[in-house]
Amino acid sequence: MKKIFFLMVLYLIFFAAKLPAQNISLNIGSYFPKDEDFKETYKSHFGIALGSTIGFPILDNFEIYGKATYFSISGIPLVYVYTFSSTGVTEEKSYRDGKATFKQLIFNLGIQYHIFYYRKINFLINSGLVYATNNEDQKSSDGTISYHSEGAVILGFFGGINAERQIGKSNFSVLSELQYDYSLIQSIGDYGGVSLSVGLKYYFKRKP
Repeated sequence: MKKIFFLMVLYLIFFAAKLPAQNISLNIGSYFPKDEDFKETYKSHFGIALGSTIGFPILDNFEIYGKATYFSISGIPLVYVYTFSSTGVTEEKSYRDGKATFKQLIFNLGIQYHIFYYRKINFLINSGLVYATNNEDQKSSDGTISYHSEGAVILGFFGGINAERQIGKSNFSVLSELQYDYSLIQSIGDYGGVSLSVGLKYYFKRKP
């Protein structure tokens, strides 16, 4: 999955370089999934999130916005034990020695709007569709627990806001971005969530 992400980044750079007035960025930050089982297993949301965005201006202050994000985190296998009795069903959670890993590749595609400039800072909002694939593995040290899920697909919507500031008179800008992904598929867990990142953006051609 990580190889796919880096191949996508290289493709975006090559594609953007062929067209004038486009921009591309490289970001790093963290992703905060909403799913409760995720919180129980991985305990912390602090996982590495690497991202790359690309923009294609179409009208004044509007551009097509695309983003690819790779997110990964490790935790401890979590087992749910159910006890049935005359009074109902009791659920207990038990952690086992071992390792759990979760990897997600997220694609965002939509429209970005440049709201306004203030003291050389450009404020933008974006919104559109989300497509994501998940890989998850859980394995206990004694081998009694083994779980593998590969290629689970998540569809949904996203919305975000970011700010960027040009570095001197160069084609580079530093940026920060806050984005929310909403998952439409609840049956396999709501892996929508919030991403927070900082990065460096390059404009192949600045507006005069």
